[in-house]
Amino acid sequence: MRIISTIILILVMSSGAFSQQTTGTLPPSFRVPGTDDYREIKFLPQPDLDQLRVMDLLDQQNGHPYRMAQNIAAGFTMNNSGSWTELPDHSGRVWRLNITIPGAQALIVYYNEWYIPEGCELYLYNDNKKQVVGGFTSAFNTETGSFATEMIAGDKLTLEFFEPVGVAEEARISIEEIGYVYRGAGMLLPDIAEDKASGACEVDVNCAEGANWQDEKKGVCRIILKNGTSSYYCTGSLMNNTRQDCTPYILLADHCAFSTSYATSLNLTQWLFYFHYEATSCGGLYLTGQKIKYGCTLKAHDTYGSNETGSDFYLVQLTQSVSTLDNLFYNGWSRSTTASNSGVSIHHPDGDIQKISTYNATLSSVYIGAPGSHWGVTWAATANGHGVTEPGSSGSPLFNAAGLMIGTLTGGGSSCTALTSGDYYGKMSYHWISNGTTSDKQLKPWLDPLNTGVTTLNGSSSCTPSVIVEVHSLQELVYLYPNPVEDILHIAMGAYEMKNPVVRIYSRMGALVVEQTFPGAISGEVNINLTGQPSGMFFLSLSDGQVVINKKIVILH
Repeated sequence: MRIISTIILILVMSSGAFSQQTTGTLPPSFRVPGTDDYREIKFLPQPDLDQLRVMDLLDQQNGHPYRMAQNIAAGFTMNNSGSWTELPDHSGRVWRLNITIPGAQALIVYYNEWYIPEGCELYLYNDNKKQVVGGFTSAFNTETGSFATEMIAGDKLTLEFFEPVGVAEEARISIEEIGYVYRGAGMLLPDIAEDKASGACEVDVNCAEGANWQDEKKGVCRIILKNGTSSYYCTGSLMNNTRQDCTPYILLADHCAFSTSYATSLNLTQWLFYFHYEATSCGGLYLTGQKIKYGCTLKAHDTYGSNETGSDFYLVQLTQSVSTLDNLFYNGWSRSTTASNSGVSIHHPDGDIQKISTYNATLSSVYIGAPGSHWGVTWAATANGHGVTEPGSSGSPLFNAAGLMIGTLTGGGSSCTALTSGDYYGKMSYHWISNGTTSDKQLKPWLDPLNTGVTTLNGSSSCTPSVIVEVHSLQELVYLYPNPVEDILHIAMGAYEMKNPVVRIYSRMGALVVEQTFPGAISGEVNINLTGQPSGMFFLSLSDGQVVINKKIVILH
């Protein structure tokens, strides 16, 4: 078993797409006593909110996506901004920069250069330190060097970069823009209640109406889409394919990616995908634990966003793979042309937590972008409200009673003040091959790569490579600190449980210098006493007989 596990890990490390996990630890300045709190502050101007409101009204009339942030040029780098501080415990140094834009609900950092050397970490946190994200490690480096980090609550954020002793490579962090979130920030923190952004008639997915849709909701995500100098909300769905090979395709609407022009390939590397963005209970004001994926590439789309022709679909592939640790669901689909007589849509209206809207009347076939390209739906009142759709719901999946996705939202007239107005969903059957003859205009080559010809495919929560992806996730999840270490090394395993784990430490020449077994089912953290070991670089192996996690450590006396 040990040989198999090592082979799996080698395969994972050579793969091109990982399910990266941040370390989930606190920034060094939080946990190293005596660290000063100084950081340089950079102020950026608030955008013209009156002008944005006018633009938003025009966008709504023209069927453009729901803008939630205006992006302000920054130009901050590690060379021209921020300040370095040596940590009192001599484990390394931190670079910190505070960015402030008055009045923002939240801030998003967009990077045009991003390179984190191995062993280094980047954290972000808000002014009251109640929201902390990171640490981002070298596993998050991208081929393009373009990246984005998630929304940070409030109008002030701090970046903190940790460089441990012994790192020779130079980090490159260049901040191109800051997204000024002026509406729809919603619930950012799991332990702080906040007002909901969407209409009062909407129904939470964790109300009784969603009881039979707990799998499907795990495949639905809120998306923050960067396009030029603006960022927008839409909703998308993780899709299953006939190979069932964990390829993380996300299906949304073409008009989500178009404003005055289509999002560029670099823009797509900065899109953010929020899964499990939902309340803990029906009517709740607290978030469950969300999962965020970073970046994507375009696979296929039609032209509805630019010329209102077609069925309005846009298919991307996440840059990161999906791990079983993410607890997501690859939604199934049906390309049947027979109208469904009941089902739901799961969506993020106004960028809010997941909502569910219910229909119990047979769908109609309507001409929106082409003859027979869309399903028409009218929503029904249910026990906990009258779910409709709103801006930000665009691209969301429409399901039939069997839980199969049959369409993506283009738009319509429904709202909490127009409960019986109809909405329109581009048909999966039209997305399939009817928008063009090439693979970049069809869903078929991507969702039926085996060319089976099936008209339906069930959803799935697992697929063939999930074990491999999970091992890499654990590689990122396991965190060593302090590193460099003088005496006690802490090995944090998060929530992952290992049975009878063994820690072995080898010298650079391959000699075993430490071996310790921890009996029983172990999670959380284990500690190794390295007092008396010589200074230098060593290799740590953590194994439970099924997986092997390898890390570098530096002992420094």
